[in-house]
Amino acid sequence: ALVWTCFDVLTTLAGSAGFWPLVLDRIGMGLGEGLMFPTQHALTTFWVPPQERAFLVAFMTSGQDLGSVFANLISPQLLNVGPFWVFATWGSLAMLWTLVYSRFGASAPEVHSRCARSGEAAWIQEQRSIQHFDSAKQVYVPPFPRHVLCEPSAWAVYIAHFGFNYTWYVVLSWLPSFFSARFNLKLAQNPVLLASPYFAAWIGNLFWGRLSDYIVKRGFRPRHVRKCMQLGGALALTLFVQLVAASESAETAALWMSLALFFGKAQMSGFWVNMVDLCPETAATMMAISNTLATIPGIAGQPITQAILNSQGGSAVRAAWQVV
Repeated sequence: ALVWTCFDVLTTLAGSAGFWPLVLDRIGMGLGEGLMFPTQHALTTFWVPPQERAFLVAFMTSGQDLGSVFANLISPQLLNVGPFWVFATWGSLAMLWTLVYSRFGASAPEVHSRCARSGEAAWIQEQRSIQHFDSAKQVYVPPFPRHVLCEPSAWAVYIAHFGFNYTWYVVLSWLPSFFSARFNLKLAQNPVLLASPYFAAWIGNLFWGRLSDYIVKRGFRPRHVRKCMQLGGALALTLFVQLVAASESAETAALWMSLALFFGKAQMSGFWVNMVDLCPETAATMMAISNTLATIPGIAGQPITQAILNSQGGSAVRAAWQVV
């Protein structure tokens, strides 16, 4: 988080120095950011009991959705002051949270003094399948364990992650351009409209996580629940995104996009949580491999989207967005 934040704050300064300094700055940010999700899964392995796994994992990852809500509401106002303040503000908040977590956080409940004294650490250890943190540290895990490279179930997770991220990266990168070009929307004057889909994504993430845990507690097998969440979320996202592209007004498009992200976030209770189900001891490694593969859509999706828009008549044409 510290590396990621520092490079984020330096973005405008790197941009003023030229194209390649900016590229190197963004690469540095990506190197720091790439550690975040594997670290989250490592924490999940030790902190989260299986019967609460979907909701608590969703709760951790939903911060990026809530962050997008505030970014779309506040960043246009900061941009009026200057681009530097957009990056400096969010970077400063991230730095503050890093310091808070460093002071109060811990890698596992059994090494968190307050949690250990309250007895909660002992209860979590009884519920989970992984051994004590001190013992787990002594176990050697190769950088690329065979079971996370060769098992069909692992590749099912990687493919699902890849497909979800293509849509997610396109939404993150192109949603402002879509509203601006398609409906001539002034983004700075309509921050709520732009933020509403991300708020729906945040609510959806929490809702489907809670529902998944409830269904598992009712006696259904976790693998079946994960598959239903994955398939249902993917199909709903596909349907509603097409309705977004066909919309005739910005308000209707925002409504359909909100529903797309609300239902689409059910997939986080599918492939995302399933990594911890499949291999709790190496969930961080599995996430690192999966997220590396799923970053490819973020790289390739941008020029592909631009090429589609150019070939179909431009970003103001409804049919072009339907192809995207």
